[in-house]
Amino acid sequence: MPDIIFSRDHKKRVSRAVFFILPLVFLSMVRTDSATGYVLDGRHVLELMLDHLNLPDRIQIEQTLTIFDERFDSGRKAIRQTISYKIPGGFRSEAETEDRRRIYLAAGDKTLTVVDGKIISQSSEALVHYKDLFCYRHRKSLADHLRCLGINVSMSSYGRQEETIVYVIGAQYPDSAKPQIWVEKSNFLPTRWFYQPANSAIGQDRIEFRYKNWQQREGRWYPYRIEIFKNDGLIRKIEAHRININPIFSDDFFNIDHLKAVYTAPVIEGRKPGSENDINHQIEKFREIFEPDR
Repeated sequence: MPDIIFSRDHKKRVSRAVFFILPLVFLSMVRTDSATGYVLDGRHVLELMLDHLNLPDRIQIEQTLTIFDERFDSGRKAIRQTISYKIPGGFRSEAETEDRRRIYLAAGDKTLTVVDGKIISQSSEALVHYKDLFCYRHRKSLADHLRCLGINVSMSSYGRQEETIVYVIGAQYPDSAKPQIWVEKSNFLPTRWFYQPANSAIGQDRIEFRYKNWQQREGRWYPYRIEIFKNDGLIRKIEAHRININPIFSDDFFNIDHLKAVYTAPVIEGRKPGSENDINHQIEKFREIFEPDR
């Protein structure tokens, strides 16, 4: 009889131990912040963010890009743009002024810039990285891309943006020196991205993207206002006017090789041969406005 009693008591003690140990094991798997409690892993936050954005396969947006620059008489210049997304990784921007037409195309890790029928660059533009959060639907693809841009996607902490609690992916708040993305805790919408150009060692300044005026269309979320800062100064403002969900694009619309073939030999219609140097000078000025960080 004593052996039976001992056995039952032993089982009870084991059960109690398991009851208390299992929660501790679970909690040890969750990142913690000493001031604010438990924090989700950054990759999990990205997954919840993408789930909430509910991005479609294709998007086309008519928007106005305002460039703030003292070289303009009024200190700013507004340019109409049409941008298009094709998930995963496809992005195309088309802009026209009174005398210039510009196409910027990104497909995966390849990019191409064409101005007035001339291929002027095959390098990525730092100021266009605001698009990256809308080019992927799956967490792994986005996380891999952000990791290549220097963000430690597994690191996360709680932060505060004015009165709003945010997840800070890539840094321990309030450390703002590291590349990082802020995502609202309440709705998982991104609000800020501190982007550090890869060649910052040669003098390129950190860029900050701010996502505002989020609106929902056909169950999809997109910011109707994006602000771009450098050295805490506003240098770009993007305002969306019309969003088209899942438009039809031609097969070659996002094809960089096709665009290269079309514009291999520069053709400038309506120009005299003797004006080629002037054309190149004007294109370079146009390029400096759009690509100040190249």
